[in-house]
Amino acid sequence: MNTDNQINIAIGFLWASFIENIKFDLWNLQISFDLLIYEADNAKKHKLVFDSVSSFFFVNGEGDTRFNAHQWENAELSEIRYFKTPVDHIKHKSDKVGTPQFATEPNFYLEIWDTVLMIEAKAIVVDNIKYVAIED
Repeated sequence: MNTDNQINIAIGFLWASFIENIKFDLWNLQISFDLLIYEADNAKKHKLVFDSVSSFFFVNGEGDTRFNAHQWENAELSEIRYFKTPVDHIKHKSDKVGTPQFATEPNFYLEIWDTVLMIEAKAIVVDNIKYVAIED
């Protein structure tokens, strides 16, 4: 398993990158991002893939504004973090009768402008380098 520090270093430089494309591939349990980072006068492309995704949770903003559609051109990945031990406030366990088995503990937290995407994934791939977040 990679250390949480290795994973956070691998994703840390992706902060403030522009999102060119997001693909949710539910059949293959992947969420992938095509990212663009401007450094001085150069634009550099990066690929971020969440692999073996077991769950994800999207919040489209705060309060009543979460119902408003966004204009996603030039969307920015404002923040991305990995938590080896999921943070308590992003754990979910169903208390509904008959569904307690549907629990999730997202280990990745992404802010895209004023929205939040939380993902539980076994691994990520950054520019073709795989980092294991959860061992079997």
